Amino acid sequence: AYIYAIVIFIYFAVLIIVHMMVARIFRSKKLVEYVHRKYIYGLSKNILSVLNIEVSIEGTWPKDEAVHVIMSNHVSWLDIFVIGYALRGRSVTAVSKLSNFFIPFFGLGMYMLFVRPMRRNKKDPKGDRTRIRKVFETCTKYNLDLLFFPEGTRTTDGNLGNFKNGGFELASIENVPIVPIVMHGLYKVNNKNTSMNVLPGQVTVVVGNPVQPSEFGSPKELRDSLYCTMSEL
Repeated sequence: AYIYAIVIFIYFAVLIIVHMMVARIFRSKKLVEYVHRKYIYGLSKNILSVLNIEVSIEGTWPKDEAVHVIMSNHVSWLDIFVIGYALRGRSVTAVSKLSNFFIPFFGLGMYMLFVRPMRRNKKDPKGDRTRIRKVFETCTKYNLDLLFFPEGTRTTDGNLGNFKNGGFELASIENVPIVPIVMHGLYKVNNKNTSMNVLPGQVTVVVGNPVQPSEFGSPKELRDSLYCTMSEL
C-alpha cells in the first residue's frame, strides 16, 4: 500500500508542479483554480483509497465564493489528505512548518500551491505574521480559502490542544469568516505517537457554521469562542 501511495503522491506532485509553473508563466488564474480544485482532491482521494481510509462529511461548506479561513484540529500527517478530500474541490492553500518544504516533491509541490513556511520563531513573531499576511494576499488574488491548524502541532492524546493567536488575528483584521472543522476517528488511524504506521479506518469530518470575527471584541475572544465551538463539534 505504501509503495502505491508513494507512486500516486509523486505522480500528482509532478502534475501540480508542472501545471503551476505554466500557470505562473502565463498568469492564468483559471489554471491555478483548476489545479487547486482538481489535483488536491484527486491526490487526497487516491491516497486515502490506497490506505483504506474512508472519509464521511457532516455539515455543509459555505456556498458563497468569498475567501474563508478554515480552522481544523491537528491529528496526523494524514490531515492534509483527509481535509483535501473533504473540501470536495474547494480551492485552498495553507501555511506549514519549514521542515515540510525539505521533503522531496512534497515541499516543492506545496510551494507551487502557494503554501508558505512558518518558522515558529518566538523571537520573531512579527515575521510569521508577515508571512501569513502574504499568503492571505495570494488567497484574495486567486480566491483561495486559507487553512489553519490553530493548535500549531499534532495532538499527542487525541484531545484538542490550546490555540495559538496568529490565524485569529488575521481573521479579525481582515474580517474573514472562519469555518471550523473537526476530524473524528483519525487519531485511531494515525497519530504523532504511531509515526508512519497507518491502520485502515473510518474518519468523519464535521463542518461547522461560519463564524464572523466582527461579532467579537478581540482576536482572543474569537479564539476562545472557536475553541468551545470546535470542542463541541
